[in-house]
Amino acid sequence: MSTGSTYSDDDESPNFDENIKRLKELQYEKKRLLNDLSEQAGMRLTNNNPGIANLGDDNRPSKISERFSELYDNHWTDAMEALDGHKFQEREGIEMLLEVLNAIYEDCKLQREKRLKSFASLVLGVKLEENHDSGENMDIYQNVEMGQNGGTKTTKKDDDIRLQCSRYLSAKDINYTQDKHVKETMYSLLNKKFVDKKRQEVLNHKSLKLYIDQCFEVCWSICLQIPPVVMVTDVKRVDLFRSYTKSGDVIDHVVWPALLLHEDGPVLYKGVAQMTSDATSAPTYENM
Repeated sequence: MSTGSTYSDDDESPNFDENIKRLKELQYEKKRLLNDLSEQAGMRLTNNNPGIANLGDDNRPSKISERFSELYDNHWTDAMEALDGHKFQEREGIEMLLEVLNAIYEDCKLQREKRLKSFASLVLGVKLEENHDSGENMDIYQNVEMGQNGGTKTTKKDDDIRLQCSRYLSAKDINYTQDKHVKETMYSLLNKKFVDKKRQEVLNHKSLKLYIDQCFEVCWSICLQIPPVVMVTDVKRVDLFRSYTKSGDVIDHVVWPALLLHEDGPVLYKGVAQMTSDATSAPTYENM
């Protein structure tokens, strides 16, 4: 005869197993949410502050600086040798290669701006339909470019728009420089710039073509950054350059540009310039 309730493992087992299963699900969900939160926080931090590098990004500014240095050390040197073989004086060759780089850089900036505006307009069109608030959305558009470094405090919405633009440009245009039509257009641009026969002929030299292609690759990577990395040839900024073959406290002419992390930002790469002690020397290039 039983004097009380009888405990049975079978009675509790289903509930116990269910609770264990639910606990594991909740633990997994908690871990996933924490990972997502950490990732979002990291993305907002790095995208809102270009001084913080995303070490998983091969296109991060420090890597671009390395490629820019290699472009000068290797392809620029080979191109200069090719120009020397075509009877170019050293100063003449330096000026041509810098003009090639500048022309490609300016065109990349133009194409990037077109793409950024196109995408921002697409996003803003959706926002306008939802909010019917053009003032709010114009503020967002301005902050796509400005970010923290433009002197405006950004909101989460601003950051998200900037992040979307960055992702869009990176994903859509990752192979932009490999497009045959784009390359043909770029070479056509250079042929129009260098109209004299001597320069047009040397553009077809193998070393010059490699130099041009690498300039295109690096300049496009520079312009894909948000905010963009900035190329500088300001002859007044002696502090941004190291000497070429002559020392001095005044820049006679720029040989290779400097890179800044962003407009008025820290130096990523010191440029190269021919120096002089003659303060009356007239520099060739002004600020880009």
